[in-house]
Amino acid sequence: MQGKNPSATVKDGRDLPAMREAIRAKLESEGSQDLAAPLAACGEQFEMLCKGCGTTRAAQKQCLKRWCPVCARRLAADRVETYQSAIDSMQWPMMVTLTMPHTAESSDASDVRALRHALGRLRRLRWFANKVRGGITSIEITCGKHGWHPHAHLVIDCRWLSVQVPSPPFGCTGRALKKLCKAAREEVGDQWRLCLRADQRVQVAISRARPDAAREALKYSVKAADLAETSLPLSPLLRILRVSRLMSAWGSVRRYRIADREEQGVVELPGTVCECGCSAWVPDFVDRRMDSWRIEARRAPGKQWPKPYHLRKSTAHPTKYRPEDFEPPY
Repeated sequence: MQGKNPSATVKDGRDLPAMREAIRAKLESEGSQDLAAPLAACGEQFEMLCKGCGTTRAAQKQCLKRWCPVCARRLAADRVETYQSAIDSMQWPMMVTLTMPHTAESSDASDVRALRHALGRLRRLRWFANKVRGGITSIEITCGKHGWHPHAHLVIDCRWLSVQVPSPPFGCTGRALKKLCKAAREEVGDQWRLCLRADQRVQVAISRARPDAAREALKYSVKAADLAETSLPLSPLLRILRVSRLMSAWGSVRRYRIADREEQGVVELPGTVCECGCSAWVPDFVDRRMDSWRIEARRAPGKQWPKPYHLRKSTAHPTKYRPEDFEPPY
């Protein structure tokens, strides 16, 4: 009997495919078939066909959704790998965590959009733009006793983050340094509360970024364990996550920004090279008749091979194409 994939099990022993199945069952019970269908197809086995020699290899389908426990780990690893170089290039990397007030009565999935709008207001403030050269913003959603709790992690290039509190002089330590840090944190907290348009105080954490700041800030968008174990409805939150951008880069880090890959479907495994030396693979469920002429043409370059049937012109209208010519042959 073939054993389980070690990467499908997290350190605490939880089975990621089982959690994915639990989330899919919840979505189906809520009547959200459009959200459950990608999870149902995720993990299915299929074969990839080499375009050079026709050799096949085994592969798995991936939905690449933020709320998929299996694909979320790959998305997080790709983000960390892309933005790690940007964080390493910062002169003064700083880690900032911004929260928003929420209660059991006011907690709602739309808080994610309210948090995004507040982050935009914060970045447009003059004092923030003058002191922060650039950074990366990531929104994370957890589930607690008061419902969904969105908060933001920022990794910014900033020497001293404050509104009016001066930066500590050289050699400042002890109580004087703690007093300045507390005053600066309170100033930033008041400005963040105004950006949120909230009445009560909010919690703000500011510290120097550690070497693993990218992994801490970009680890996940929403905890898979929370989605599998919570009694709250999942559809309202996931529909907002599907159309919201939860990660962004600006300023000096803008050139490291990557496009959102959540909706791209199956992605080729990098570095997979066939024995013939070719690295071009296509899913084997594509009609073999379409690619057979290409494979044979590579084996015999001097022979003239006809075009596939879906690219041939209509005999009745030589200058026009038939409607079926534009339909995929699978």
